[in-house]
Amino acid sequence: MKWRSEDLESAKLQIREVVTKEAAVNLEQWKAEAEKEIRQNAIDKSASVTMGKMTEHMVPYLPGFGFNPADARFIGSPIDLIVFDGLGNDDLKKIVFVEIKTGVSTLSTRERLVRDVFHYTKNCNAIEILSEKQIRLGQFKDTNDPRESRKWAILYEYLGIPPSTNQAIRSFDENTKRLNDEINKIRLREWKVLCVSMNHPQLKKYDNPFYLGNCRPNMWAHYGENHEGVCLKLNGKILDQRIKELKRKKECNVFSGKVKYNDFALQKPIAFRTSFEQLSQDLNQEIRNHLKTNYKEYFLLKAKDWITEYEFRWMVFCTEDASEYISIEGAIEGVVIGMNYPREDISLIRKLCRELGIEPTGMNWQQGIPYPNATL
Repeated sequence: MKWRSEDLESAKLQIREVVTKEAAVNLEQWKAEAEKEIRQNAIDKSASVTMGKMTEHMVPYLPGFGFNPADARFIGSPIDLIVFDGLGNDDLKKIVFVEIKTGVSTLSTRERLVRDVFHYTKNCNAIEILSEKQIRLGQFKDTNDPRESRKWAILYEYLGIPPSTNQAIRSFDENTKRLNDEINKIRLREWKVLCVSMNHPQLKKYDNPFYLGNCRPNMWAHYGENHEGVCLKLNGKILDQRIKELKRKKECNVFSGKVKYNDFALQKPIAFRTSFEQLSQDLNQEIRNHLKTNYKEYFLLKAKDWITEYEFRWMVFCTEDASEYISIEGAIEGVVIGMNYPREDISLIRKLCRELGIEPTGMNWQQGIPYPNATL
């Protein structure tokens, strides 16, 4: 009937309007959340490109270039420079292709380092750290984020001709499962991490006590054993040196950086690329190289729900299935105990702190405002 058809069209129109409005709201919400990061990324990329172009033209005139600048010709793409060695003296010896790398490849590690870092932990763990005068880099299987501590179903990109017979398909499925198990084993057991918190990035701009790294109520409640635990203040630059010393003692790689919090990036899969022919072989070295290449996506990316932790991490990759330990002597600068810290342990923690040349303080909350320097 005509009236039924009109009602149906009216209902469809209303549904369409509701869906459109909801989509518009979601879009605006996403834009509000992502706009700042997008703008900053654009500025950073623009500055990096500009600096790169300037550097490419200046390199032939910098000390250590190794060739006569008059012999260098700027190309830009696909190669930055071509050097006709000896051409200026009418004695061409060789032709050298030069690719110039700037920015992240040389500066990122130093720029990522932070001076003051904070480690919240339980009372029993704090006493162990102070007694042994060392702190642990634990395996990722022991972290509290399910994205990091649980096994993943890895996305693969296969090259070559896919299997066709039933037997080949079964073998392919078995090898894929084996490969998945190996990736998870290496990711969860061979990679170790030390997680610390930083001061709020705008601490110097605003006089806000909650911006201090050791004044976070949620961190005290979660990691600080519901205010019965401890927050250690450490020198990030000294820790970095200590962790890098592991490379001289054993064969390992060290990575570090600030954690980024992005729900959208989190949902983008990271593909491991191999071929159908290679799948039956031992791919452990390729897996390790894949994780090292993509360490930021695997280990420095978390959901926005964690953003108030302002986390900084050191990661150590070593094939040993065990935690790593580094000395805190000279790196520890303060110990704050929670407001519910066991009274019977105060004399012990005071003794341990004094052995390290520091005096512990207590966390005091007045009308909910944190004061981390209360005398014990």
